[in-house]
Amino acid sequence: MRDEGGLAIVFNGNEYALPYGNVGVAAGDLRAVLPLLDAFAESGRESVREWVESHPREDEATHYHWLEDDGWQKALPFHRRWRQQLRGQAAQLG
Repeated sequence: MRDEGGLAIVFNGNEYALPYGNVGVAAGDLRAVLPLLDAFAESGRESVREWVESHPREDEATHYHWLEDDGWQKALPFHRRWRQQLRGQAAQLG
């Protein structure tokens, strides 16, 4: 998909998925993907990249990363932390 002009979004990914995405979202709520979809619908993948690179990272609840090149390596710790946190919440549900 990525090589054909689409947008590959990785949500709380691991070291196997992150290298194949364009953009990563580390969050506890899938609604964090919506701004990326809006940007893509408006002007394509480059618009998403611009949005991610200009988005303030003050919000500890959501982290956006442009994954191409070696960006996925910087994103990995954030994604790992969110996966662990969500697994812990799921375990409490029984």
